[in-house]
Amino acid sequence: MDSYRRGKPWGKLVKVNSSETVLLFNRECTVGRKKGCYLSFPANKLVSGEHCKIVQDERSGQAWLEDMSTNGTVINMSKLVKKQTHMLQNGDVIYFVYRKSEPEQNIAYVYHSIKTEEAISHYSYDVERSALSPAPRPPSEMPLSVEPVMLTKAPRDPAQEEPQPSTSSSHFCIGGPTTSVPAATTACTASGRAKDAAPPQEEDLEPESKRRKTEHG
Repeated sequence: MDSYRRGKPWGKLVKVNSSETVLLFNRECTVGRKKGCYLSFPANKLVSGEHCKIVQDERSGQAWLEDMSTNGTVINMSKLVKKQTHMLQNGDVIYFVYRKSEPEQNIAYVYHSIKTEEAISHYSYDVERSALSPAPRPPSEMPLSVEPVMLTKAPRDPAQEEPQPSTSSSHFCIGGPTTSVPAATTACTASGRAKDAAPPQEEDLEPESKRRKTEHG
């Protein structure tokens, strides 16, 4: 059967209650007792020389089984007779020999479409991968890539800011909430002038003391 193997298999037959697997490479695979068959059972007289054939349509990828035996072929417990065909589905159980009274004589295989199995495995992998990965967020919930800016001082509303007292070392002029700016300026100017006028009074005292000393002298 090694001479038939070329390219990639399109299907396989897995023996029931066994790990035996027959890969289907040819577009037409014959099953029978003859040695030239793709799947041969030379020692089993219950199998016809050319029992049946499994054919795949290269364009559509569909496969079917055509019975060519004397005893018939049973698929999913439905019997096919000579010249009858059955469209194969993934998981179909094919009995090349079926004996209800002698089940130990049965020869049964399960048909698997490799393309279908690959599609199912890829789908299962995608489902598992999507289940592990977080679901995409809607645009409204996606975080913005804007770095936070730390404010060293909380912003204040100029309208709500209270007037702060002046800490000037020259003049301590505090204007109340109702004090107008010109009045405060005038008060500060007046006090400044009063301080500026103080030194001349000290100068007037010095001549007076001198005069007193002169008089006593």
